[in-house]
This record gives sequence, structure tokens and C-alpha cells, in this order.
Amino acid sequence: MEKSKHPDFVVGWNGTLEELVLAITNMSYDQVADFTNLFAAEIKKQGQADALRPSATNPNKKRERLSRNLILTADYLKMAGRRLDVAWKISEKFTQKEKAP
Repeated sequence: MEKSKHPDFVVGWNGTLEELVLAITNMSYDQVADFTNLFAAEIKKQGQADALRPSATNPNKKRERLSRNLILTADYLKMAGRRLDVAWKISEKFTQKEKAP
């Protein structure tokens, strides 16, 4: 079986995954939405690329199941990004008051 080219850690990040999650979710919702949408786009790109790669078990087939699941995941992430945008619109006016002198 071919070794994954994907590391099991975040390159350049020295903290835990839990710390990374907290660092991201401490940002304003609009920034988290932007992150989520960028993450979705990258996952979709990987899914589209896997649709063109041969299967590890059958070189005559493509990685259809992997591709389909990655693209579906990207769709869910995009939906989450839209919900975060709504959350930002709801909370933005309160956030602005907190920043005012």
C-alpha cells in the first residue's frame, strides 16, 4: 500500500489540534467563515484531483469514492461558511460596540 503524502500534523504549527481549533474559533466569525470557505475550496480541489488518479487497488479505476466524499465534505464546509456569515451579521453590531471607546 502506498504511503500517504499527507502528514499527520500541521506543518509549521507547534501546538495541539485543540489549540489550533481555539486559535481559529477565537477569531471573528467573518474571519472563521473565510477560513472555512478556503478550507472547503482546498478539500474540493483535492477531491477533484483524486477523481483523476488511479485507485491504489485497481489501476483501471479512479478514486471515485474518495473523490465523492471529499467533494461532499467541501459542500458541507461551504454551507458551514455561509452559516458563519449569518452568525457574523447577527453579532457584528454587538462586536462593533465592544470596540468603540
